[in-house]
Amino acid sequence: MLTRGYKVADERGDKMPRDAMGKMLTDLGAAVPKAEAVAEEATGPETGFRCARPGCPAGRHAHQLPAPPIEDAIGQRIYEEICASCWESWKKDYSVKVINELRLDLSAEFGAAEYDKYMKEYFGFEEPAAQV
Repeated sequence: MLTRGYKVADERGDKMPRDAMGKMLTDLGAAVPKAEAVAEEATGPETGFRCARPGCPAGRHAHQLPAPPIEDAIGQRIYEEICASCWESWKKDYSVKVINELRLDLSAEFGAAEYDKYMKEYFGFEEPAAQV
């Protein structure tokens, strides 16, 4: 089951689940299938912008943002790597949940840093903190 899940995640470009299943396979002593680059998505008229966010539902039909959403280095990275759909999902849904559930005060240094940490994790810019 893990081997099949690994292959499906690899085909969809879901790197985090693929890598997690690869680790589980290694821990069980099973062979890890070779990750294959999806060559057909790099060509053809439907290619479009390729979003780098793990689990992006838009796939090869993603659309790039018209401009960086924030005027700093992270905004430029979002513009270059993240599709408009994922940005809207973060902005309208997940960012509000992060602020409300963690009761973040964005005017405080800690609140802003915590917000940025969750945003980077959502977009796959950082590995999530290991849970002990």
